[in-house]
Amino acid sequence: MKYTALQMVVLAAVVALAVLLAEAPVAGHWGAVGTQALHAAAVICLAAALAAAIPLGLAATYWRQYAPQVAFAGTAIRMLGTAALGLAYQTLADPHPPSFLTCLFGVYITLLLVETVLIVYIVKRVYPQPTSEGE
Repeated sequence: MKYTALQMVVLAAVVALAVLLAEAPVAGHWGAVGTQALHAAAVICLAAALAAAIPLGLAATYWRQYAPQVAFAGTAIRMLGTAALGLAYQTLADPHPPSFLTCLFGVYITLLLVETVLIVYIVKRVYPQPTSEGE
């Protein structure tokens, strides 16, 4: 479970940093509706990313040979989770569309980059490496 904890801490820190860095420019461009959209997008993307991190953490701990496949499945969980939560929020809360979609895209891409690096790190650490025949 240490890999799940690692992912959760890193992803939460990245989202907090992204919101901190983007809040002033977003507020300057869209005002209060932009800030609200940024916070909603951050929560949505973080929730989907954390939901995708749990299966990989479990596989990396208990079923190491399946870590690459589970990492790939986590990509689908993150993408579909973000889409579903984003559509639900957009339907129920009726946010300012340009600011919400821009913030959602920005946070999603930022987390995609960080998650990809984390996934590669975790899979390389836990996946059994083939041995060379000639050595």
